[in-house]
Amino acid sequence: MASREAGPAHRHLRGELLACVDSLVLGMALLAERRQWAHLTDLPHAEVVLIPWPDGTITRCFGVAQFYDLLTEAGLEVTSIRPRTVLSPSTVNHVLRKQPGAMARLVRAELQAGQDPAAGAGPDEAFGISLVATARKRR
Repeated sequence: MASREAGPAHRHLRGELLACVDSLVLGMALLAERRQWAHLTDLPHAEVVLIPWPDGTITRCFGVAQFYDLLTEAGLEVTSIRPRTVLSPSTVNHVLRKQPGAMARLVRAELQAGQDPAAGAGPDEAFGISLVATARKRR
């Protein structure tokens, strides 16, 4: 969802919105995979992060604060932003190949991620390759 698309979405929204975007974590992983270290160092200062996929398409990656700003600027009241999933599909596949009975452990890890305040992750820090937000029209 680009900034110019958020406005029209707001005008037609009657209830709640569920939106999913690529996270900065995904963008950083794609850049690191290609060894584009100079681009990685620019990310903390970037207003907009556009990352090319290997197939030539481009994705916009959001941090929590950027995603929040996009939704609130469109006139929405954000109720939550969280990672869609913490464990990547490749991690899940790797673990299950090595330990077929590990599904319960993976689910527990997914549910507990980000819940431990002692771990040091703040509410504005994202993990996972996608962010999901719920929002509603301001009254």
